[in-house]
Formats: sequence, structure tokens, C-alpha cells
Amino acid sequence: MQASLDNPWFVVHTRPRQESTAERHLERQGFRCYLPRASNPDRRMGGNGRVCPVFPRYLFLQADAGRQSLAPVNSTRGVARLVRFGERLARAPDGVIDSLRSATDAATGLVRLEPAAFAPGDPVQVFQGPLAGLKAIFRAADGESRALLLVSLLGRQSEMTVPAACLRAAR
Repeated sequence: MQASLDNPWFVVHTRPRQESTAERHLERQGFRCYLPRASNPDRRMGGNGRVCPVFPRYLFLQADAGRQSLAPVNSTRGVARLVRFGERLARAPDGVIDSLRSATDAATGLVRLEPAAFAPGDPVQVFQGPLAGLKAIFRAADGESRALLLVSLLGRQSEMTVPAACLRAAR
């Protein structure tokens, strides 16, 4: 469903690890909420990820303009506060919710996150797991979810395979 100008999606900042609690209590109050979740592909590089929010500590809330007051949101269990920019409430940009929903797997309800695409020779950095912070050169994709890297360790060049979802462009 597309957000209209009358019913925009607002951004809610939650307490640590309380996204589901906030979602449940806000829905009990009649608000429409969206908490996009995805499988964490890594879990310390061993696979078998767990389901986590796509945006930790945030969820989206849609209120029926003119009928629902947002006043109770900040005092809802699990909520830290509605996100504001000065006096204005933060709104999710048009299309963000629709894009996330279109990337959601109908069977699991989880957002399908595609790993970043790298070309051979691109500098990359591991950002998650026990190798977090390691800089390397992308060599090739190794299957659908793994990447082959060229790493300099102890003065030697070595190849290493890691989950592709744990890589980002090196800065």
C-alpha cells in the first residue's frame, strides 16, 4: 500500500532490542506499523543467521491523519521517541516502504537483502564477524552468497572466502 500525503509513514526510534515490543504495543493502540526484518547472513561467519530488524532500533508507523493523535507514541512501551528534525516529525521518503515490501519474500516475510556487487580488483572491507575491519581485494564471487578475497597477512598474499553480505567498499 502506498503512503498518501494524508497518511505518511513516520520514523520511530525504539529502545535497544525493543523493536518488536514497540511494534506490538503500537498496533494494540490502533497504529499501523512496519518493522522490516531480514535474516542476518553471518552469525559470526558460520551462517545460520537469525532474524533481525533491517534498521536496528527503528520502525515505521502510519497514523490516520485527523483521527489518530501521535501523543501516546512516545510513552508506549519499547519506544524511545518519534524521530524529529527540529519541530517536524521525520517521515520515511516516498517509496521506501513500498521498496522494502516489494523486496519481501512472501513465504518468510523477510526482506531479501542483496549483497553489494563488486568487480574483481575492487578494494573491500569486512564489516561483520571476527574478521571485521579486515581490508582486502575482491577476487570473485564464490557461489551465490560467498566471496573470494585476496588478503595480505603476515607479509604474504592469501586467498580467503567470506560471506558476501559481510563486505562493503573499502574507504
